[in-house]
Amino acid sequence: MLEESPKGNNVENWNSEDVSIWISEIDPSFVELGYCKIFINEDINGSALLELDEYDLKELGISKMGHRKNIMKNIKNIKNELK
Repeated sequence: MLEESPKGNNVENWNSEDVSIWISEIDPSFVELGYCKIFINEDINGSALLELDEYDLKELGISKMGHRKNIMKNIKNIKNELK
């Protein structure tokens, strides 16, 4: 379950490193594209992750729409699992 990845704790308790690991699990190419570093450098923790929208992802430098949609789909999945 993604909500328990990477440490087995609730996403709301993740730090930016945990979010970075989660991003890399969505698509390993995101590491090479620098997305993981973006989330660490911008200090996006689990609580902040749950608040992101596509505009925020674009502002963070994730320029490809397909990548933003993929990340947003996975954020939505986490939100649904938390309900």
